[in-house]
Amino acid sequence: MLIKKKHFLWIWALVLLFVLPAHAQTIEDAWMDREVITLGESVTVYWVIDPASEDQSIGLYSDGREDNGRPFSEEVIIDTQPAGQHTFTPTLGGRYHIRGWVGDTGPVYLPLQVEGAPDEGYFTSMLTLDKASAQVGETITATATLSQGRPPYDPTTYTWYVQDAAGNEQFVQQYATETPCTLAVPEGIQGWVKAETRDAAGRMAFSVAYFGIGSGEPLSVQLSVDKYLVQEQQPITATWSISGGDAPYTYEPMWNLVASSDGLYMYGDVEYGDMQSTFKPEETGYGSVYVNVTDARGRQITSPTIEFLSVNEQGQLYLPVLTPGVLTPPHWVNQGHTPQANGQPHLLEAYGKQPIQLNLTLNTTTPQPGEIVHADWSITGGQPPYQCLLYWNQEGEGTIAEAFTSGTTGSAELAVQPGMGTITFELLIIDGQDGEDYFRTTSAEWGLDITVGAAPAPAALLPATLNQRMATRSGPGTKYTEELGTLPKDTPIVLVETVTTRGTPWGLVEFTIRGLPYRAYTGMKRIDTQGPVPEGSEEYTTISLPAASPAYYGPGYQYAQRKNSVPAGTTLNILRTENGFWQCDYQQGGSWVRAYIPVQ
Repeated sequence: MLIKKKHFLWIWALVLLFVLPAHAQTIEDAWMDREVITLGESVTVYWVIDPASEDQSIGLYSDGREDNGRPFSEEVIIDTQPAGQHTFTPTLGGRYHIRGWVGDTGPVYLPLQVEGAPDEGYFTSMLTLDKASAQVGETITATATLSQGRPPYDPTTYTWYVQDAAGNEQFVQQYATETPCTLAVPEGIQGWVKAETRDAAGRMAFSVAYFGIGSGEPLSVQLSVDKYLVQEQQPITATWSISGGDAPYTYEPMWNLVASSDGLYMYGDVEYGDMQSTFKPEETGYGSVYVNVTDARGRQITSPTIEFLSVNEQGQLYLPVLTPGVLTPPHWVNQGHTPQANGQPHLLEAYGKQPIQLNLTLNTTTPQPGEIVHADWSITGGQPPYQCLLYWNQEGEGTIAEAFTSGTTGSAELAVQPGMGTITFELLIIDGQDGEDYFRTTSAEWGLDITVGAAPAPAALLPATLNQRMATRSGPGTKYTEELGTLPKDTPIVLVETVTTRGTPWGLVEFTIRGLPYRAYTGMKRIDTQGPVPEGSEEYTTISLPAASPAYYGPGYQYAQRKNSVPAGTTLNILRTENGFWQCDYQQGGSWVRAYIPVQ
């Protein structure tokens, strides 16, 4: 079915004129024979170049956005006629912009609407593995299943990676095939494969799948305690057992106590033994214990947390808790809690206080890798001052981040990374009334469990050549640093994407210097390429860098490292996440820098 869209288009032209030492170079006039065509028809572009221009050649480039919203680009035409015309036939329906430039000027933009695009839908890929884990030397097979798009499809490119014991990403191999792809698993902690396929319309579909390396039995830990109710200054013992993974194991028990005297976390007297640990709470309060385990390959797991109470000689402690069965916040009440101590219930007397009211929101529960999840809350009731502790938990990994705030309002941030899967949180609120009140809630009670989206596809690298020497900058504009200087015309390059800033098209190119890969920006006038070129976005999210970090010239540790690291607290404008790295802008030494920083 053909769906037609009517648009009112107006020819507009922006000509940016750069003053050169000799004569000005400009397009005197440019136009098209039509502004609206039907898919399959051709359009002709006409131009006249100022006779005073030193450069008497024109470059034409078409890009746009399909009717379904996906961006595309196609055709680069270089014509040496000072006055001439060029006819071409668009292969996709949607809104085009025909861009033209001469020498250092430009570009001129001419809009074109192509109607009657076939209803193909989004081109997608689903990647599956024949097994979830494999021993070193065993094979694992990946299969990409394609849907929609426009056949015929190019062979699927499978790129394999592993993570070593130090946590570094290692490239293994890349294959292009129309059949499933098989890999003999190398040494490592875990691995993943990325599949990329291009359809006949030039659109790229991608998908990612992860697999374990080593023992076929997953690493697991079982934890228990000898009691759930312990008298202050008396011992409570935790015991654990470990299975799966690869021995030998290392482990670390973590004891916590929220003391009823001051509402702060504190530790008591801890003793360690073989697969067990004993804790003596210094006073009454709410306690918990868990154990972190690491196997011989560096894989880690955290046990479920076991909670207990430290009570006085009468076996009593007053706690307000969420009413069982009430899952719609902020409906809170105070009531007694009845833990089990060696099978015997101990009633904790309820007492009357103003219930704590909590309002809690997240900016998103479906973030993409590289996005920031913001949690914000406000508190009323109880007895100020309040102290709040938020724990971010990753499925299979335990607590991965925590935050502490005080006051009636609070907030916390978490930067999500590829492969995180499901993230939950636990929020503990302690009020100041007698130092005994606290409330605890989880993301499940609010329906706010977080699902991290799939890792975005790496940028496609397109064959390209230079038609002149290549001046470079770290970002798409003259405000960015130019520490790499100007490279020779014969420098081998590939084109990642284009970005247009202030009417000037810039290309993000990749090249090698002394055996190390680099990425930098240069004007598109210096680049010859064929085929569709992705258009990059300049939209960004701003964060404060949590910890000092090295910076790289590309999205991976294999790229050259920049001379200067980025200090903690630096403001980052994050444009995207690729291969576990942020592409971001920041200021350093009074200049703007665009670089790649490992996701924190």
